[in-house]
Amino acid sequence: MAAINWTDVLAIAPELTRVPQAGQVAILDVVNCLLDVDNWGGDDCPKLALARAYYAAHLGAMTLRQGNPGIVSSSAVGGMSRGYTLPNLGTFSVLQLTSYGLMFLQLAKTTPARAGFSAAMAAPQPGVLGGGWPFGGGSW
Repeated sequence: MAAINWTDVLAIAPELTRVPQAGQVAILDVVNCLLDVDNWGGDDCPKLALARAYYAAHLGAMTLRQGNPGIVSSSAVGGMSRGYTLPNLGTFSVLQLTSYGLMFLQLAKTTPARAGFSAAMAAPQPGVLGGGWPFGGGSW
């Protein structure tokens, strides 16, 4: 089972066919080596494959946001207006910006590393965002 492919991601997020091919490859390269295999039940564990798919779907959904500055907090049709709210990332995880990120977080809570999110990520790998969890440690 080891690594997932974009077909696995599309099985849970069919709207992500719009993610450019280069983006798909980059996301899969990161996701397939980022999670600590032992904390997710081993290389052949279905939970690891699902976690990778949810995490990849989250990254793909964020890619499609195309620079939107935050969470839509207000909208209007006549006059075309839209307001955004930036999350306080000190208390709000970027993973909470998509339903796929929320599902990933929920699944992560079933791992032995549930006390600290950074422990669920793999040890640093050269060439992959500096290795480990790219946004620092911390708990959720």
